[in-house]
Amino acid sequence: MRRPGFTLIELLVVIAIIAILAAILFPVFARAREKARQTSCLSNVKQIGLAAQMYMQDYDECLVPYADHGCPTSACTQWWKQMLPYMKNAQMLNCPSCSPHSGNADYAINYAHVGNCRGGLSMAVIKYPAESMQFIDSQYSSTNTQGYYISYCPLCWPFGTLSGGRDWNGLAPDRHNGGANCAYVDGHAKWVTRSFLLDPTVDVTHTRFFNHNPT
Repeated sequence: MRRPGFTLIELLVVIAIIAILAAILFPVFARAREKARQTSCLSNVKQIGLAAQMYMQDYDECLVPYADHGCPTSACTQWWKQMLPYMKNAQMLNCPSCSPHSGNADYAINYAHVGNCRGGLSMAVIKYPAESMQFIDSQYSSTNTQGYYISYCPLCWPFGTLSGGRDWNGLAPDRHNGGANCAYVDGHAKWVTRSFLLDPTVDVTHTRFFNHNPT
């Protein structure tokens, strides 16, 4: 006896079910994959923060500066180069969710208030080391996702005022599931939301986070 095959309607129903399942599951898989990258990135940031702690112990409790002498100049040695001896692997400077990589670092130092061109700040002058960001996920601008190794305080330079279209001041506020990873001056690391990073409100949490005249 000849076995009947599937009808066209049955095939269309099966295809429709598969398409619905794919539409539901693919975003979940993508989010899970990004969550894994976020975790890997957080590990990178944590290691960078610990390397900064070791650097500080060797330099009389002074934080690593943005550059080793007056800048800008091509002769400057940026913070990440100064910290290479304290890192296990230079690949930790590459965020797995950043593309393209800059060839320098995909994480930025908190310029002006934590690491500037005038030498390393003394740890003693940081009022709230557990609340002040030292390194953070970074990109050149909101339209250029290439990693950038310096970030500017938005309370000093409001968003959109920097030259070169750097409207996010070197921050990458939504690189990881609507947020960014950062390392604090005391060495711990955590994820921070995009809404907080792009909020221009000058309040206690923001002034302490950017170490901008903290109270």
